[in-house]
Amino acid sequence: MSVKTCFQLLVVILVSSFFVTGCGELKKARKTVKKSSSKLKQDLNDLQQRGKVDPMVYRKLNNIYKAYQAYEKKNGQGPANWNQLKEGARLANVETSPIDEAKREGYTVIWNGKINKLSETDQWGLLAYDQRAPLNGGWVLLANKTMEKMSAEDFASFKPLGSK
Repeated sequence: MSVKTCFQLLVVILVSSFFVTGCGELKKARKTVKKSSSKLKQDLNDLQQRGKVDPMVYRKLNNIYKAYQAYEKKNGQGPANWNQLKEGARLANVETSPIDEAKREGYTVIWNGKINKLSETDQWGLLAYDQRAPLNGGWVLLANKTMEKMSAEDFASFKPLGSK
């Protein structure tokens, strides 16, 4: 074989290996996205089985939690108001529109809490809830990210995050 042929063969091998590696990385990325999507669907299905959660309620409470967590991570304490919660949403790279909807619909959020390092007691503290929950029951977000549909009686037995 001539030097020119060897060089051409080497180029073909290098280009081929680049495509094979590139395709492998693409498969890996696609597999990761599929896995994440599957986990999110499973979480939603689990919640639907427990209390027939409306996907919009799930989005609101999930985004509130992620925003709260991100804000606390950056500032050492949970947000003090809706604007700070939206700042947390931007930090967490989640949509702010479900948070705006929760505010418009009168959801209550326990401000200035700490959820990143929960004590045994605080993990069951109320973090956010539908305004109807105290009187008629409704959806509740606990500090440990549990979302539950509670009766008014059950709701009364839970304390806000940080309460003694």
